[in-house]
Amino acid sequence: MFKQATLQTDWPVDVIMTGGQPLTRNLANCLGKACKTLVCTYGSTEMGFIAYYRVSHLEDFNNYSCGHLVPGSGSELKIVGEDGEILPVNQRGEIYIKTPESFTEYLNDPEKTKAAFTEDGWFKTDDMGRMTENGDIHVEGRRSNMIISGGMNVAPEILETVLKTCPGVANAIIVPVSDPVYYQVMCACIRRGRDSSVTEEILTEFCKTVHNDKPGLFTVLPKFYMFLESFPETSTGKTSRKELERIANKTFG
Repeated sequence: MFKQATLQTDWPVDVIMTGGQPLTRNLANCLGKACKTLVCTYGSTEMGFIAYYRVSHLEDFNNYSCGHLVPGSGSELKIVGEDGEILPVNQRGEIYIKTPESFTEYLNDPEKTKAAFTEDGWFKTDDMGRMTENGDIHVEGRRSNMIISGGMNVAPEILETVLKTCPGVANAIIVPVSDPVYYQVMCACIRRGRDSSVTEEILTEFCKTVHNDKPGLFTVLPKFYMFLESFPETSTGKTSRKELERIANKTFG
């Protein structure tokens, strides 16, 4: 069970629902202290509410899990490879979805609408994930964020999650830097926490330790580190990966 904080008897929060990014065990534990029920959800503006997971026992929760498809929704989900073939269980690929709640089209953009669907009506989510033997859905990053380094496809979100657990790190974003040998190498953009003096050396050793303790969690380590006071944002208030990538390539490329 979650180690819940001592809440006042009239504490107003019964349920916290998460969405928008994969949920990690560390974050689930923090959120679980402030509510009676924690629900991890998966969906999109285009497809609506697709899957959910009611988290009650932290020891049973796996990083990036979104549970199962909403019962009775009529939604379908599959994990596919580069050629659109269905992949075996626990193999990472792109998530395709069919649902009666699907959007009709992108406003005034028929080309984008056509590109978003397969010929037989599956929506290409751009999310990378896998499905376990019992149908548990794991969302692990965005296909468009994928970094190709030395012939390997690297999901930056996994390493970002690791870096954020390092003491002194407030936020971390991984972006690609062009490389003549490996095509792309990784740059870790770091925003330090208050009064933090975390260094490149500390982060390098931290990543190596995690890599050795959990082989297979990630395969490529950052080649460069860039420390910033703040991260650039898009017009919607999200961190701009493209701008960070531009800065990193100007600095190290």
